Amino acid sequence: LEPGKSDTIAIQVVVQSGYDNSRFLHALYPVSSRIGSLANSIEAAYAHYKERTYLRSSLKFTFSLTLSLILLLSLLATIWVAFITSRRLVAPVRELVQGTQAVAEGDYTQQLTIPGQDDLGFLVESFNDMTRRISHSRDLAGKSQLEVESQRNYLKTILSSLSSGVISFDADLNIKSANRAACKILHLEESQLINQPLQQLSESSPNISRLINTIQTYIIQSEERWQKECTVLGDEGRQLLMIRGTPLHNNEQVKTGSLIIFDDVTKLVQAQRNAAWGEVARRLAHEIKNPLTPIQLSAERLKHKLSKVVDGANAELLNRSTHTIVQQVEAMKAMVNEFSDYARPPSIKAKSVDLESLIKEVVSLYSSKKVQLDTIGTIPSLSADPVQLRQVFHNLIKNSLEASNKEKQQQIKLTLKVTEEQSKKYAQISIEDNGMGLPKEQFDTIFDPYVTTKERGTGLGLSIVKKIIDEHGGIIWADPTCQTGARFIFRLPYSQPRRTVT
Repeated sequence: LEPGKSDTIAIQVVVQSGYDNSRFLHALYPVSSRIGSLANSIEAAYAHYKERTYLRSSLKFTFSLTLSLILLLSLLATIWVAFITSRRLVAPVRELVQGTQAVAEGDYTQQLTIPGQDDLGFLVESFNDMTRRISHSRDLAGKSQLEVESQRNYLKTILSSLSSGVISFDADLNIKSANRAACKILHLEESQLINQPLQQLSESSPNISRLINTIQTYIIQSEERWQKECTVLGDEGRQLLMIRGTPLHNNEQVKTGSLIIFDDVTKLVQAQRNAAWGEVARRLAHEIKNPLTPIQLSAERLKHKLSKVVDGANAELLNRSTHTIVQQVEAMKAMVNEFSDYARPPSIKAKSVDLESLIKEVVSLYSSKKVQLDTIGTIPSLSADPVQLRQVFHNLIKNSLEASNKEKQQQIKLTLKVTEEQSKKYAQISIEDNGMGLPKEQFDTIFDPYVTTKERGTGLGLSIVKKIIDEHGGIIWADPTCQTGARFIFRLPYSQPRRTVT
């Protein structure tokens, strides 16, 4: 095809001619414009087709890549939408889990947003209601705990202020609580009592074993309230304890433990006893002293009158008899004077006393005896009545000498030192001998009036000694741990005596 004139197309036709086909006939035929236009369109379409055919592989790759990218982006978008949707769906559950963890950690103020009226919304609403109830219960429990703690502190303050010892036990006889007074009376620390089995305490503190045995016996045997007196021999002498016990029950009336209350009534009983014995001594002194002087005067007058009219054996009998009467009257007067001294409250004329010098002065009077004084440290002066203290030392040293073993060399040892107890200073003096010691049954009563180990003793010497020391605010006791002889220990405080006359 070739373009012709006036937008026409010419068709070239080549045909072989001749017998040997060596010639060609070339002819041109014109074609109409419509056919030419169609031919041009076909030719252009064919050229375009050939171009597309050439680019088909690259286009196919491009389309595949584009479709793959679109598919991938669609998948990612779908996943993202699904993730966002799932997060929105599980957000209330996640908040519920976080709220539950917070409640588990103790935060009861959690209130979650209700996502809707479905089952999940009902669950969240139930959770919020639960936290409100728990928070309210916690507030009530906190208030109750504060009230219980306040009551406990109040009860502890009351128990600490009591002068009576209070100890509670559980059902297995383990000590659950003990107040300050109980520790003071028993001379034990609180750590030595709390959570200790009663039997183990008896083994670790043998000085209160009698008290522990009494408590243990009554707790086991008695189901009702009980009361008992018990004597304890401690480091500071005899203690008389008044014990009262009662069982503890729960709401089902099952016994869960016991409560023990005890008081140290040693001073009270001693004061009552001293008052009673003082009255006895006063009456005895009054009743005995009145006839003594007439008896003595009558005996002396008989001797004076009859000595002129009798002679020989009768005169000797008269002298011997009247002398015996006068001598016994003097002995009776001495005893009456002791009664009077015991019955009369000592009037203390206090002044500054150098205790070491005072003791050395008294010891020097027994220079022929083996009386030794050991002073430990520096002894400050104290306020006391030196006359009455001399009487105390004379009486104790005399008793020790009389009690010392006559077959052995007599040894009396005095020890003087300063000691401190509960932030108070005391001058402590101990007097020890090598005699036979005190009978065990007399440790409780050795300072009572008319208790004596001597054949002709009145039993008032140690009573007067104790009375003097008591009036000085001190304390005296017989040491039960002394193995050789007897040892008396007394303390005098560095403070004003109780009864002072100026």
